[in-house]
Amino acid sequence: MTRYKFSIDDGALLVLDSSDGHKAWQGKPLEIAVESVLPIPSSDDCLVLLNWREAQKKSTRNLLRFSPDGIIKWKVNTPTKTLKGLDRINDVYTSIKVENKAIEANSFWSFLDYIDIDTGEILDTIFLK
Repeated sequence: MTRYKFSIDDGALLVLDSSDGHKAWQGKPLEIAVESVLPIPSSDDCLVLLNWREAQKKSTRNLLRFSPDGIIKWKVNTPTKTLKGLDRINDVYTSIKVENKAIEANSFWSFLDYIDIDTGEILDTIFLK
């Protein structure tokens, strides 16, 4: 069992200590609303997917690894795979899941990226359309 429980409260990430229920941290990472949060197996950290519309407006990556005390461990690397006429510099993720110690992240522009859970490095990319 992980030491922390993660939830979303009105767009803010809420981190509670499971042992005594006290609030370890609450807020909006990068001042952007949180869309989803997933605990990382065998870790106290979590994955945070920020609202893609807000992240796109601010030209920032919207997938983070986050510690329970409010520290961003990494922001996902900028995707390098492009298609003719399509630069992914402002591509954002719309959904994530963890499979076999890797993150599968679906992007707004129809890419599926496989991301290293420890570093945020994109390991492989598939175009889905």
